[in-house]
Formats: sequence, structure tokens, C-alpha cells
Amino acid sequence: MKSLRVLCLLFLVSASAYPAFDNLAGRAPWQLLPVNGLAGFGRGPQFGAALNYARLFNQQDLSYGEGALFFRKRHWGFLLEGEQLNAAIYRETRFATGLLFRWEAGHVLYGKGGFYQIGAEGYRSAGAPGVQVGLRLAVHPHFRVHADLVNFNQPRLNGYPGEIPQVLFLGGAWSPDPAFAVRGIWEKDQRYGMGSIWQVDFRVLPALNLRAGYETTGSLSRGGLTLTSGSLQCCYDVVYHFELGPTHKIGLSYVRE
Repeated sequence: MKSLRVLCLLFLVSASAYPAFDNLAGRAPWQLLPVNGLAGFGRGPQFGAALNYARLFNQQDLSYGEGALFFRKRHWGFLLEGEQLNAAIYRETRFATGLLFRWEAGHVLYGKGGFYQIGAEGYRSAGAPGVQVGLRLAVHPHFRVHADLVNFNQPRLNGYPGEIPQVLFLGGAWSPDPAFAVRGIWEKDQRYGMGSIWQVDFRVLPALNLRAGYETTGSLSRGGLTLTSGSLQCCYDVVYHFELGPTHKIGLSYVRE
């Protein structure tokens, strides 16, 4: 059960790392996923809302759902978020709030605090607080870098450290044209070696974005598309694991500039 939980958490964290670099449309289909929602929304929108759902490895009893709201006033942004991971006899729930400060276009500093509630059939549920900090810098008009530390405070579940992993992300995005971007991110879990994720995004039509990528840890290939209509975006992504099979993700977001 512990290994399954760690695998699911690592997948969800790594799969949501890209939004730190802004998507091609300048909006946020997956910007509100746990890792980098604040960084993604710090670049412009005054209000954002999102609902996301993932069916992990195509198993009916292994799923993830999330909802979030974002508000921004001048240089400050505020995030409310709730998420839940279900794995048959295991359930993990987290509620979080986040605060963002943007001092220049493309430069964002943010933090997020939340509370994990974890339970399994036959065991007493337990909870622990988690803190996340991050920084995004626009070092060039076409290049951004990002650093993010998840569970900065090293949460202890029932007094044991490491049950909820601490993860460091370092990444960058190069976008020589508004319709094209190459993204790379390196992730280091406190219990595992360094892994990397690579993705190419391109806009084929004003309302259609496509993306494809690969993750070195677990040989995960990924692809997806985003359909945009005004302030609404609908996303579909599939991530394929060489042993566990496909994970399907769908998302709906609304952003008011």
C-alpha cells in the first residue's frame, strides 16, 4: 500500500510540474494542479477556476480529483484548493491555500500551505501539514527558469518522517515563438534518484494546442491536447507507463483576464 501511494503521489506531482512555465495560449488548463498553480496564474489572469480528474493506470478504483479557485489583485494572488486521491481501500485528501507575489512580469514568488488527511481500511486515519515554496524567473523574453520545493517542512505522518515525500523541482522553458515551446524539468525525490521530464508544445490552430513528451523515471510517454473557446479551456491528456498502462486526465478551466 505504501509503495502504491508513493507511486501515485510521484506521478501526480511530476505530471503537474509544467504549468510553471505558462502554456502557449497564456491561460491555464492545468495551471491549477498541485505543484505550480500559483506560478502559472501569476502572469495575468484576475480570476481562475478549474476542475481536474485523472483515472490512474486505467483502473476504476484508482483516481484523482481536484478543484481550485484563484484570485489576483495587482501584485498579489490567492489560491484555494482541494484534492483527493482514491486507491480502493486507501484515500488521501488535502486542502490548501496559497499566496503569490509578482514583482515584475514573469517574476513570481509563492508559497502554499495545506493539510493532508490519509486513511486506509483497517487503520486509523492520520493527518499532517505540508508547506510548499517556489520561485519563477523570466531570465530572457524567450526563456524562463523555475524552482519548487514540495513539502518543505518534511511532514511527519504518525511521527514518522518520509511518509509524505519531499520533492525538489528545477526546470526551464524555451519559447522562441508564441506557438512553440520546449520544456524540461528535473525532479529529485528524497528517497529516489534524479529524474527528468521533457515536453514539446505547439499550437496548430488558434483554438487547438497539442503536446507530447517523455519522462525518464518509469519510461512514461505522454501526449495531450487543449481546446480553447473564449475564457473556457478543455484538456485531455494520456500518460502511458510501460508496465502499468495508460493514465487518462481530463480538465476544465475558466480564466478571466
